[in-house]
Amino acid sequence: MLSAFFAERQKMELTKQKMPKVIIYDLDGTIIDSSHRVNFDAKGKFDLSYWIEKNTPENIWADSLLPLAKLMRHNVTQWQAGIVGTPEPVILTAREMGQHDHGFLRNHGLKSDSRRPMLIMSRDKASGEHRYLPDVEYKRQWLDEFLFCRWELSPHNGDLIAYDDNPGIIDLFQSFGIFCNDAKKLNKEMGANYRAQFA
Repeated sequence: MLSAFFAERQKMELTKQKMPKVIIYDLDGTIIDSSHRVNFDAKGKFDLSYWIEKNTPENIWADSLLPLAKLMRHNVTQWQAGIVGTPEPVILTAREMGQHDHGFLRNHGLKSDSRRPMLIMSRDKASGEHRYLPDVEYKRQWLDEFLFCRWELSPHNGDLIAYDDNPGIIDLFQSFGIFCNDAKKLNKEMGANYRAQFA
């Protein structure tokens, strides 16, 4: 069954070192497929103006879930329920999170409710120049702030792991001593496994 596959995958990823205390999730390209509203210019550079133009409620709700969303949903559900030993789910995204972005996450079980709110680090919460930095530097600053506030966490001891699809961000996490799963690779493997079951 697909659920058994995801459970085994989570077990494999989380036991490479030890059970982490925190799991940091990227959204676009990792948990959510928003590729229908992404464009690149002639030089292959991400077209931010196109993304902003397409950042409408209709397009946000037209996004779909990638295979890793099931793993994250399980993590969020267990953490919301207060299951002992469940890693705290945290979102680190380059999105400007608005009402419909939060609604999409809640609708798909990817965000806890107000009884135990999740930490979401997003551009709309960044201040000053931080809000407009390129993705790698933007996430670097959030990680600096997060680890400063959560000084009890030890990245080098496996207290945190992450999921991201951007090679530059994966390298960034690893520079902090945080093991980062390659979401693009995992989603591809999980998608192939799903298709194989029903072939």
